[in-house]
Amino acid sequence: CQAAVGEIIGNFPENIVYQDTFTPLTIERYSAKAQGAVYGSPLKIKDGRTNFDNLFIAGTDQGYLGIVGAMLSGVTMVNQHIL
Repeated sequence: CQAAVGEIIGNFPENIVYQDTFTPLTIERYSAKAQGAVYGSPLKIKDGRTNFDNLFIAGTDQGYLGIVGAMLSGVTMVNQHIL
């Protein structure tokens, strides 16, 4: 892959400062997500409640996906529990 990009861009491989890769197996091992899925927690906490007072779960794994989903999740928790 780097060689192919290097043909188009030039000295691409020489300019890489840091490189990291992961696979679905990596995701499954470190996040316990089924089959290494990037999205979708196996446990959904729709109302955001936890066992701790005033601590609520929000984010892309709680019903909404992506950047907008993370924002909507936070807005939903604020509307349900704070406002």
